Amino acid sequence: MVIFFSCAIIFIKAIKLKKIFTIILILLNVSIVNAISNPYKETGTYGTNCTWYVWNYVYKNKGIALPSWGNAKNWYKDASADGFEVGSTPRANSIVVWGSWTSYGHIGYVESTDGNTIKVWNSARSCIDEEDPDYKKCMEESYCEETDRACYQNAKRVACSYTLDEYQITGFIYLDKLPEVKEEVKNNTSTSANTNTNTNKNNNTETKKEEVKKSSNAYLKSITLSNGVINFQKDNFNYKVEVDSDIEEILVEATLEDSKSSITGLGEYALEVGSNKINLVVTSEDNTTLEYVIEVIRKEEVKEVEEIVDNKEVVEVKEETKDNNDNKLIIIIPVSLVLITLIIILVKRLYGKRKK
Repeated sequence: MVIFFSCAIIFIKAIKLKKIFTIILILLNVSIVNAISNPYKETGTYGTNCTWYVWNYVYKNKGIALPSWGNAKNWYKDASADGFEVGSTPRANSIVVWGSWTSYGHIGYVESTDGNTIKVWNSARSCIDEEDPDYKKCMEESYCEETDRACYQNAKRVACSYTLDEYQITGFIYLDKLPEVKEEVKNNTSTSANTNTNTNKNNNTETKKEEVKKSSNAYLKSITLSNGVINFQKDNFNYKVEVDSDIEEILVEATLEDSKSSITGLGEYALEVGSNKINLVVTSEDNTTLEYVIEVIRKEEVKEVEEIVDNKEVVEVKEETKDNNDNKLIIIIPVSLVLITLIIILVKRLYGKRKK
């Protein structure tokens, strides 16, 4: 009996230790998964950073955690140095690098190719499927600009079209075959940045099985302008702001209500005199999109108006002077004729008297 109880106690302890060990493994696995995070800042001078956008897109849609390669213009060279296949021929499932788009360069994810055209997901533009039946029906039933915008906001998003001769393409980084590379993430936790294609597919499948429902929150929390004030309400998608004539540019900043969403359109804009429209497009975790439209009206210079008024007054004064002079002539001429006639009559009478 004593032996039986001893064995039972040992068995129970073994089960407890197994559970504890399992819990430890789960916690370690969670910490490793959490360690893989986007090494790039989400927003910058030109709005949503293209490096953050592409890294995020590739990780979410392809299960690939890319290394940190710095500014976009450096990606082609750094990817090649890390063992990634690169080249000048466009392919689907690759990253296009535009080295001269801005001083920092620009990148996008190539979804498909068609001759001289590539379909690209990137932070610079948000394109819609204009051939989608739901969008066409919405536009047919639309009756004003506001309902047009609603159709656009709810339209299906697609990759944007670019030609190969636009913006001086540096080359393409191919993602079909990946090297085994280890990259230290910004939180100082070293983890495997890439595995082979089969491992990525398996990990992606397992992740999808355990995937929690994605957020559909595409609202902004605030919009801030460097000049002018917006009375922001998240359900109001249209704003109008007036700025003085000397304001030549404006900086647009915003915060997301859901940190898992992304936004395009932030940054600095040059302002022309009159109406300037700025579109902020927010995409939620489940690809729901909302668009906030800001109309910035730059006033005309006051000096120009004053000059026009002054010139008008001068013209009016000149015309008035001319009219007065004309009126004086009308009066003077008849009076002069009468005086001359009287003088002639007097002279004749005087001359007649002397003869007598």
